[in-house]
Amino acid sequence: MPFNTEPEPQLTGAMLTASEQPQIDPPHKKHTLFGHPLGLFNLFSTEVCERFSYYGMKSILVLFLFAAASQGGLGLDKAAAMSITSLFSAFVYLSSAIGGWVADRLLGQKRSVVIGGAVIALGHILLGFPLGLWGVVVALACICLGTGLLKPNVSALVGALYGEGDPRRQSAFSIYYFGINLGSFFSPLIVGLVAQTVGYHPAFVIPAVMMIIGLIIFTTTQKATLGHLQGKPANPLSRSERARYAAIAVGVVVLVALLLLITNHVGILSLAAFTAVFPLICLVIVAVIFASIIGDRAITKVQRQRVVAFIPIFIALTAFFAIYDQQFATVPVIADERLFSNLGGFIIPASWYQSVNPVTILIVTPFFAWLWAKWGKRQPGIIAKMVSGMVLAAASMFLLGVVFLMHADGSQFSPAWMLLVIFMFSVGELLVSPTSLGATSEYAPPTHASQLMGIWMISDSVSQGINSFTVNFYNEAAPAPYFMAFGVVVIVVALVFLCLKRPIEKWSHGIRF
Repeated sequence: MPFNTEPEPQLTGAMLTASEQPQIDPPHKKHTLFGHPLGLFNLFSTEVCERFSYYGMKSILVLFLFAAASQGGLGLDKAAAMSITSLFSAFVYLSSAIGGWVADRLLGQKRSVVIGGAVIALGHILLGFPLGLWGVVVALACICLGTGLLKPNVSALVGALYGEGDPRRQSAFSIYYFGINLGSFFSPLIVGLVAQTVGYHPAFVIPAVMMIIGLIIFTTTQKATLGHLQGKPANPLSRSERARYAAIAVGVVVLVALLLLITNHVGILSLAAFTAVFPLICLVIVAVIFASIIGDRAITKVQRQRVVAFIPIFIALTAFFAIYDQQFATVPVIADERLFSNLGGFIIPASWYQSVNPVTILIVTPFFAWLWAKWGKRQPGIIAKMVSGMVLAAASMFLLGVVFLMHADGSQFSPAWMLLVIFMFSVGELLVSPTSLGATSEYAPPTHASQLMGIWMISDSVSQGINSFTVNFYNEAAPAPYFMAFGVVVIVVALVFLCLKRPIEKWSHGIRF
C-alpha cells in the first residue's frame, strides 16, 4: 500500500525466549542529532519546504489580486483584495481543525501529511496558469484543504517525539519554529523578485516545486526516522460513527449550498456580508471542537480540565495574531504606496518586507533558545512569555499609528519605520508562538492531539476573519486609528489573561504556567 508507514513486523516473544531476544535500542533512541531524535529533522525539513511554498505564494497574493490585468493581475479593488487575502488565510487555519480531526479519527497523522502535501502542490500548480478568478478560488481551496491536513499533523508529530515532561520539548519547538521561518524568509525574496521581473504565474510555480521536494523528503525518510510513531488514527471511528459523521458532512454541505443559493437570490450575498459573519462561524466551530473534546468520556478529569485551561490561551493567541497578520494584508499595500522603495533605480518589491519577520526570527531564536536553556526551570512561565509578546505587538501598532500621524499629509516615509514595527511584533511572536505550540502539545489529551493543535491554528483563522472584516474600515488617508485600535484591544486581552493566571495554573495540573 502506498501509504503504509508502519514498521515491518518483528519476531515476537512467542517465537523467541527472553534470553534469545536481541537487546537493541530502537533507532529513534539510539540515533540523535544535537540531542534530538532524527524525526525532528525530518519534520523540520518538511516544514521548511511547506512554509516556503505557503509564504512565497502569500507574499504576492494580495498584490496579484489588485494588480491590473495588463500587469498579470486580476484587477480587483484594494479592499476586496485585502479581504480575500485575509479570508484565504482564515480558511487555511480553519481547515487545520478539520485536518486534525481527520488525522485523529480517519487517516492517522503521517498519512494526512502526505495527502495534504500533494493537494497543496496541486493548488500551487493551478495558480501557475491564467485561469481567472474562479481558477484562483479553486487553487486557493486546494491549498486550504492541503494545509489543513499537513500543518497540524506535522506539529503534532513533533510533540509525539517527546514524552511528558521531557525538558527537550520547548527546545524542539524552537528548532522547529526556526525551520518555519527559514522557509518563510527566502520565499518572499525569490517569489517576489520573479513576480516583479517575470510575472505572477511563473512565480506561483516555484512554491509548487518546493512542496514536492518537501513531500519527497518526508516520504523517503519517514520509516527510518518516524517509524516508531503511531501511523494509524489515535481514536478511529467505529462503523456506526462513520455512518453518522458521513450523514452530518452531507447535511452540512447541503445546508451551506442552500444558504448560498438563498442569500444570492435575495441579493444579500456579498464579500462584505460574508466577512462580517465569518469570525462568528469560526468561533462556533471552535466551541463545537472544544465541547466534543471536553465531553469525551474516554479522557480523564485531569485531561479535561487541562483542555478547559487552554481556552484562555486560545483567546490570547487570537488577539496576538490579529496584529501579526497585518503583515499579509495591510503591510504590502503600505509598502507598495507609502514607503520609499527606490534604491538607486531598483524598486524594492513590496513582498520583500514579508521577509523581515522570518529573518528576525532566525536571528533572535538562537538567543532565546540559549536563554531558556541557561535559565532552565527558572525561565518565565507560559503566561509571562505570552503577555510580554502581546505587549510588544501592541507597542508596534502604537508606533505605526504615530508614524502615520507624523506623515498625515500622505507623504512617503522611510522603510526603517516599517522594519522597526515588523521587528517588534516578530520578537513578540517568538515569545508567543513557540511557547503556545509547546503548551498545546502538553495540554492535549493523546487521543485529541491533532484536534487541539488544529484549535491552536484556528486562533489565527479567527484573527484573519476579524481582519477580513476590519480592513473595510482601513482609511488610506488616515490609517493611524486603525492600527492603534488593534494595540488597545491586545493590551486589554493581555491584562485579562494575566488576571486569570491563578485559576488557569490550578487546572493545568503540573504544567508550568
